[in-house]
Amino acid sequence: MELEMKITLANHRIFMANESYESALCNFKNKRYNRSVDDIYYACFNLTRACLILIKEEDFSDHGKCIGEFNKFFVNELGDISRVTGSALHTLARERNKKTYKETIPVSEEEANEILDLGKNVYDEIKLYYDLKLNQINNIN
Repeated sequence: MELEMKITLANHRIFMANESYESALCNFKNKRYNRSVDDIYYACFNLTRACLILIKEEDFSDHGKCIGEFNKFFVNELGDISRVTGSALHTLARERNKKTYKETIPVSEEEANEILDLGKNVYDEIKLYYDLKLNQINNIN
């Protein structure tokens, strides 16, 4: 994949991640807890896609494959992302799926707050990593 195209596509995923992150915070503030859980998950999911595009030149729309490959490469092989964050990604996906597809009970404020805090930690670590790698790439070229 051409460098400019790779960076453009990865930055688009970052844009989507940032929008979802802001939406998660806004939805929580406005007591839309189910939506907040969904949005924080998508913020983190799009960050994982951006990293995979930027570093490995791979993109996965399948959520399980994307998170699995992200953890395999960035957590296990490189060790650049903490195991705590890798595990938290799986937790976010599980909670989002459970709340979106399996449970008919609305997400409580307490549950949403816990998931949102977890998602913020994941988001912060992966976003910092992405920014570092993008700066390294830009400085080389």
